[in-house]
Amino acid sequence: IQDVAEAFLILAQNIEQSKGEAFNLGSNEPIQMLDLVKQIIKLMGKSDYLGPKVLVQPDHAAKIDAQYLSSEKMKKYFNWSAKINLTKGLTQTIEWYQRHFQDFT
Repeated sequence: IQDVAEAFLILAQNIEQSKGEAFNLGSNEPIQMLDLVKQIIKLMGKSDYLGPKVLVQPDHAAKIDAQYLSSEKMKKYFNWSAKINLTKGLTQTIEWYQRHFQDFT
């Protein structure tokens, strides 16, 4: 969240250069959705009894094999890149929810 807030400030401060443009903000760390879910479960300390349920769908023409957010355009325009990696960002987010929402355990 800190990285994204910083990027939004940079975009706002450079509105003439960023106006009308689309920027992806991410860590440039490709990860499969299933691996992301497993990582979140592990970071929450729930891997002993919780796991994702995978429902297999048949392949079709519009299937996307791989997708991730590339911040290369943001780096090119404003020399911005994420400083917090995915694991640290997930950990900070989970800890924030645990502090602010009692039911989030």
